[in-house]
Amino acid sequence: MAKATTIKEALARWEEKTGQRPSEAKEIKLYAQIPPIEKMDASLSTLANCEKLSLSTNCIEKIANLNGLKNLRILSLGRNNIKNLNGLEAVGDTLEELWISYNFIEKLKGIHVMKKLKILYMSNNLVKDWAEFVKLTDLPCLEDLVFVGNPLEEKHSAEGNWIEEATKRVPKLKKLDEHSSKYSTGDLGHRSLEGLFNFGLITVHWDPPDQQSSLGVHIHPPAPVFQQGHGHFLQLSNAPKAHGAQAQNTVSQVAHSPR
Repeated sequence: MAKATTIKEALARWEEKTGQRPSEAKEIKLYAQIPPIEKMDASLSTLANCEKLSLSTNCIEKIANLNGLKNLRILSLGRNNIKNLNGLEAVGDTLEELWISYNFIEKLKGIHVMKKLKILYMSNNLVKDWAEFVKLTDLPCLEDLVFVGNPLEEKHSAEGNWIEEATKRVPKLKKLDEHSSKYSTGDLGHRSLEGLFNFGLITVHWDPPDQQSSLGVHIHPPAPVFQQGHGHFLQLSNAPKAHGAQAQNTVSQVAHSPR
């Protein structure tokens, strides 16, 4: 099995690709590394100016080493193997958006530290009871929540009372699971692949590395084919959702295809 990519290695790749110094950049994209990142190591502490950090679609298990990111506003951790929210206290005074869909989070312990959080995308996790859900009331600025695909939401959506029950418990929400209608087929060409994966709107497959690079992407609901980059066509159709590390290689192929 290939050795995991370190944060230091991923930053070096990013610097070579973009020509920017990580220590000076406001937005850094380290999502879908090949092989995937497994640890948020101390190299992250060098990103003093970073306002948006993308680490989605890797194999990260723990949130860690965010102490040096004093300006971080948006943190993208979707499609990893994260099981809890420990480690966010380091950015609790600045973080406004947390994208953490498609992980394995069952408990929301520690979420209260994010006093400025406005947007929380955490679809397709493992939250199953109201006792955890009501911890969202500890977020005074929370306005936009995506929670579909958690056992709690699935149960009450099946009973037809999810929106009513959820908004009753967290009444300050302005948007709840609006992503189901936010994206139309016509929008897709203007949305980043990272964002679509984080929202859980697409799942993917790709050919083995010894074959010519190609990609199949599945969207819910079906839509026409469109082109991404140079000669890479994304075939859109129905498919079961992929979860956590299950989607790692597939998205990595997108991220590292020629542009």
